[in-house]
Amino acid sequence: MKFVKKAALVLLLIIVLGFGYAIWFFSGEIIRFETATIEEKIAEKKFHDLADYGVKPEEIEFTTLKDPKDVDGEKLTLKGWFIPGKSKESPTFIVLHGQNDNRIGSLKYSGMLARAGYNVLAYDHRYHGLSEGDFCTFGYYESHDVSSAVDYLEKRGDCNLEQLGVLGESMGAAIAIMAAANDDRIKLLIEDSSYPSLPIIVSDYAKALYGLPRFPIVDSALLLAGIRAHFKPSEVAPILAIKEVVVPTLILHCDGDLNIKPEYSTEMYDAAGAEDKEIYFFSGCTHTMGYEDYTDMYEELVLSFIKKRWP
Repeated sequence: MKFVKKAALVLLLIIVLGFGYAIWFFSGEIIRFETATIEEKIAEKKFHDLADYGVKPEEIEFTTLKDPKDVDGEKLTLKGWFIPGKSKESPTFIVLHGQNDNRIGSLKYSGMLARAGYNVLAYDHRYHGLSEGDFCTFGYYESHDVSSAVDYLEKRGDCNLEQLGVLGESMGAAIAIMAAANDDRIKLLIEDSSYPSLPIIVSDYAKALYGLPRFPIVDSALLLAGIRAHFKPSEVAPILAIKEVVVPTLILHCDGDLNIKPEYSTEMYDAAGAEDKEIYFFSGCTHTMGYEDYTDMYEELVLSFIKKRWP
């Protein structure tokens, strides 16, 4: 009998330790995943010069609060590019890359906007590229970093902020939505393939990659991730934020996306608070590959959307 009790206790201890390790591991996969370097992205994109994209960027940096609620707290330095437009009066765009990417990955958008004559700021999110930061919070803090980027542009004083837009893909799209909801200096939103919330997309990935249910592992991992990175995962909810966005909104998605479900963009469109809103699905392409697979169409959709609002 004593042996059975001891064996049961040992088994229980193994289960508890195993569960604890799994939760710690998955929480790290959420907030401290391995990120691609600038050099790795350059090699992946196979280009030799920024001129290949028609841009001549200025290397820039600006600071943002590590925790926006702690106004006297630690600051992070974020690094990126500023690409001057045709004139100071040209509209200005902030371009936001996706998870485990950096400004190199969003060059397709930066180049498109720069070639159209717009001022462009593209930077590496916290914990990405050459920027500082210990964790990724999928928009919780990053949306405030966008406001820090706008502050930086205001201090420069050499671009038009009366016509300021944001364009983001994937995680960058979620960040763009949350930033547009929080900062009324943003006057136009273009988002490609946003997730509706952090709990939903983490649950989707956990099920697809590991066959894990949302409860108890995913919910527990999100809880621990929030504790480790000092944020509230449940408040990373672009589907709620977009209800507060009243500026012109363009939503794009590939209907063959297996990473972020295309129907999420339909939900985004239905929830969007803007009266002036459009949505378009690209046929057959996978996650954020709309530009690559339909370059001419993509540029026509985006640039015509902008020009109709800002002739």
